[in-house]
Amino acid sequence: MVEKLDLKDRKILSQLDLNARLPISTIAKNIGLSRQVTEYRIKRLEDKKIITGYIPIYNYPTLGYRNLRVRVNLQNPNMENERNLINFCKNHNKFYFIAKYEGPWDYSIGFLVKNIDEEEECLNDLQEAFGENIYTKFVSYPAYVTHLSKKFLAPNARGITDSITVRNYPVVKINRIEEQVLESLFGDGKKTIVDISRKYSIHPKKTRSIIDSFLEKNIILGFKTQMNLSELGYTHYKVLINYVKYSESAERKMINYLSMQPGIMYVIKPIGQYDFEFEMAVKTNENIHAVLQEYKNKFFNIIKNIHVYTTSRIIGLMD
Repeated sequence: MVEKLDLKDRKILSQLDLNARLPISTIAKNIGLSRQVTEYRIKRLEDKKIITGYIPIYNYPTLGYRNLRVRVNLQNPNMENERNLINFCKNHNKFYFIAKYEGPWDYSIGFLVKNIDEEEECLNDLQEAFGENIYTKFVSYPAYVTHLSKKFLAPNARGITDSITVRNYPVVKINRIEEQVLESLFGDGKKTIVDISRKYSIHPKKTRSIIDSFLEKNIILGFKTQMNLSELGYTHYKVLINYVKYSESAERKMINYLSMQPGIMYVIKPIGQYDFEFEMAVKTNENIHAVLQEYKNKFFNIIKNIHVYTTSRIIGLMD
């Protein structure tokens, strides 16, 4: 059943989408509610599983990693095979995420690797465990991933920043205490300074300083709120594009256009089978092909073909 939220709830979601660590008092001030009412509404959104978590956006290249993505089709995608694949991924020491799709690919699996030897290890492990059940697979790497604010939640909402881009940055060395703070935030991006400090016996001022340094050094680019968009009546689509011919200026125009559209959530520049990707939320009762036709008409000189599929489930390290 689709939840019908009032404008205040949508503004709360929009604020938390922009910065999951915003103090409740700041959110309350921005949307014109008391702190107590705002806190109650957030708790209700969590209880209804509309808000499903809070995560930091790690700029993993600064820690020496890159994201290896493997798209696979299963020979026999029954529930047992899919459950075994998910369990394999969640137990793999380099697992980052797994997404289930309805479309050209069954799954996309993400690993965080440091070098080509680790890439080979991940691919070999996958092939050894599921080679007989994998019909096709394809490897790609994101040159960058831009997280856009979910403008469809509450247009014109006041916020901190409109986009966050994960891309290549120089590697930054961190010490053991910093590693502990980073690990603590991974499972809960809203974990308080006090809780982190108590867990690792660090002075709160030191903990705050470490988190601030993560942001200054681009180790963490921001904090986002995970949401179950289907509960709000939206379907999550992934769109893959091949170009007729690459043009930097044409691609830039397309990126600028997409960034202004309320439903676009991610813009991705892949290195692999496709030339460009984006992800969007569309009202479930809307015709996705009609929506995409507008993009085709506007950028007919650059788009050769478009592949689209539904993202039905995403599982990350914290799930």
